[in-house]
Amino acid sequence: CGACVKKIEAKFGPMPYVAQIRYDIDARTVTVVPKPKAKLAPQRLKAALEQIGKTPEKLVSPDGTFTAKPG
Repeated sequence: CGACVKKIEAKFGPMPYVAQIRYDIDARTVTVVPKPKAKLAPQRLKAALEQIGKTPEKLVSPDGTFTAKPG
C-alpha cells in the first residue's frame, strides 16, 4: 500500500549503502539495491523492516534465501 511504501522509503532511503528501492505493490515485494561494492546483510534488512512493523516472509540475497521462522 502507499503508506507501506512511505514507511519503507523513510527507513531505507537515508541508509548510506542503499542505492535504490523498488516496489511492486501488486506482488507485495520490495527490492533494495545496494550501492556499488556495498553488501546488504539480510539480518539487518529484516530487523529494519520489523522496526517499521513489517514482517518479511522471505529475503533473497546473493548469500541465499531466508524465510520467516515458523510461528
